[in-house]
Amino acid sequence: MFREDKNKLYENVFVSFSFDFYSELGRNKLAQHIGKYTKCDVKFSNTYQSKKIMNESIRICRNDFGGDKMSQVQTGFLPYYEAINTMYKIFDIIDNYGYTNSKCNAVTSIKLNEKILNLPKISQINTLKLINSIDECSLAEKWYKNRHEKSYLNSLLYIYPTDMKLMDENSNNFINFKNFKYPSSSNFNLYFENLKRDVVTVKYVQYKDYQKQKRTFYNYVNEMVSSVYGTLLNNNTYTNSEMSKIKRVMSLQKKIMESIWTYDDLKKNHKNIEVFVDLKNDKDIISTFYPNIRKKIFELMSYCAFNEGSINYDSFRSSLQIKDANIYNGHYISDLEFFYSRVNGVAENCKFYECEISNSKLNECELFYGNTIKKSKIINTKFHGIEINLFDSFVKNPDDMLIEANLVKTIIMGNMNFSSYIDSDSEILNK
Repeated sequence: MFREDKNKLYENVFVSFSFDFYSELGRNKLAQHIGKYTKCDVKFSNTYQSKKIMNESIRICRNDFGGDKMSQVQTGFLPYYEAINTMYKIFDIIDNYGYTNSKCNAVTSIKLNEKILNLPKISQINTLKLINSIDECSLAEKWYKNRHEKSYLNSLLYIYPTDMKLMDENSNNFINFKNFKYPSSSNFNLYFENLKRDVVTVKYVQYKDYQKQKRTFYNYVNEMVSSVYGTLLNNNTYTNSEMSKIKRVMSLQKKIMESIWTYDDLKKNHKNIEVFVDLKNDKDIISTFYPNIRKKIFELMSYCAFNEGSINYDSFRSSLQIKDANIYNGHYISDLEFFYSRVNGVAENCKFYECEISNSKLNECELFYGNTIKKSKIINTKFHGIEINLFDSFVKNPDDMLIEANLVKTIIMGNMNFSSYIDSDSEILNK
């Protein structure tokens, strides 16, 4: 990119930040320090604020996920050069008056003046190209010397064809990015939901002392701008490398679907998976109902690393029950019932019985007896029965949905059942 083109680009870039950190200071004091250092009027709140922040303004509020001591600094969209300067100053404030750990997020959002730059709007960006351009795994590996410290995922492996026919590499619609669903989870660096607002949002890190890495963050922001600009500039074409990566993923998904296309295929290719209908192992009955559950099996195998366990289809309730399974980095998990399984993923409208759940997010689910949950977020979820144990987690329910569990080192927002146990390291937050 020529210097004059680069200058024109950055003059039409607007950047917003969100930084989590812990501090013993009250948010009113922190707001004063940030305001004095940045010469901005900084608002503060002792509850979490999710409403859109005005451009060229700064807000500090509580981040519920980390308890009362965790704050989140949010900036409105600032011109690029002003945003970088503000980022440096906020990092100084964090370093002087607080600290960060692996629970602290650092998030960057950018907008472009597409009209002046003669580009398509970000809401029309070719998402497949963008995923290829922003290498999420590479971003994570730059921060985590031990790759297992944090499980960031490659979004490209989790693209979901809206029509199974799209798995055919020779399909005319194969490279139309609009024919795919994209994952929504904090385990991915890219926040796909924000694209519809003409905003690209990337979470770079959850890491101790990230505020000390000023130069690294500066480089990341520039890489992000370059990736978005380059994608929009060639929005309707793919490089050979991009096509190769997309075809490789689709080929893998196609092989999985072919391996389970009929019940006989499943039995032949996946001997560690058993299928029942109404708890009966009758081949003719299973073959009759199998087309009803094939898509769910594909999702479990492609996006949840499911390769062993039992599946029962309850024909009366049209529900699928999973037993003795290991679900790892699971996505698109919905409307399932799990028994005696280990689950790591993002689940919605699911039921759990005697499961081990870790590093997960459950929304509008139901927890029955004997579940053990670690390092997870539990939102709007019903608690039933006894021996539900939460460790180092976050739970938030409406007031009329009582939380009934043993809670250790857990952040709690909601009303407790009288039989619940809360240890001294847990924290109850006001809403």
